Amino acid sequence: MKTFLAALLALGLLAGCQTPQTFPAPDARWTTHQGQLRYSSRDQSLIGETIVAALPPRDFQMNYTAGPGFPLLALRVAGESARAQGVLARGRWQGTPADAPAKLKNIVALAEVFHRLAPGTPDLQAGGWTAQASWKQGSLTALDVRFPASGERFQFVFAPRP
Repeated sequence: MKTFLAALLALGLLAGCQTPQTFPAPDARWTTHQGQLRYSSRDQSLIGETIVAALPPRDFQMNYTAGPGFPLLALRVAGESARAQGVLARGRWQGTPADAPAKLKNIVALAEVFHRLAPGTPDLQAGGWTAQASWKQGSLTALDVRFPASGERFQFVFAPRP
């Protein structure tokens, strides 16, 4: 009986393990933006540095930090796999973008916003969000993404690319 219970416990523990997804590293094909991000919701407001890299239609990465390297958010999306971790993620989550918990749905939706961007396109709207983009000589200089239902807002200001 003890052996059976030990085997059952081990099986339960192993079933809860999840192999971490490997996400592609950005390379020359990716579009990368570096600058500042102001995140605000009904409860909080944060300002920090951000690096966003996108390779439509599948891959997206965003790092958002405050101060000298304090991680607010690290988001990785590759097709039907996503991972978010940090203060805004309230820990760590991994799964499919469609199954993101309510607290992360809008954060994960940022991948779709960046994938829909095109030089010279100032206004976008889809799936519960609106976005206004500013461009200078084909380079994205600002992006304001709003999620009216939740009151969340992501205001990006990017350094112009040479």
